[in-house]
Amino acid sequence: MSDTKIKASKRLDRVEYQKDRYLKCKQKGICPFCSNPARPGKVSCTDCQKKQGEWSRVRKYGITPAQYRQMLAAQDGRCKICAILFGDAKSRDGCVVDHDHDTGKIRALLCQTCNNILGWVEKRSGVDHLEIMKQYVLEKIGDKQRKLPLA
Repeated sequence: MSDTKIKASKRLDRVEYQKDRYLKCKQKGICPFCSNPARPGKVSCTDCQKKQGEWSRVRKYGITPAQYRQMLAAQDGRCKICAILFGDAKSRDGCVVDHDHDTGKIRALLCQTCNNILGWVEKRSGVDHLEIMKQYVLEKIGDKQRKLPLA
């Protein structure tokens, strides 16, 4: 079995275990993180719900809450690509940690939309594909004189 298949298998086993554990805890009405009473109809208690995002970033990316807040402040609380303000009523996207999937290196904080688009472009032909998309959009806009961030 290849390394990729083994990693995927381990990831699936972990996900299944977590789902099973969460379901059992939810049925019992206890928080799976601290064993305190959970919020009605929810998996975790109020305190742990607030900390879940921080724990997730530490586990997934190795970024501490202080480092995350520092990155957020350095970007003025905005997406590095489209500059939408995180938590703004106009933004339905959350703030996500953009990272290189090959190296694990953290690049910036992005809105979910920009992160999805970036991931899609990277999976194709990278910069060449992005340049083709840019040219297409510029041709279709024509005389509208709209400015594009990529221009």
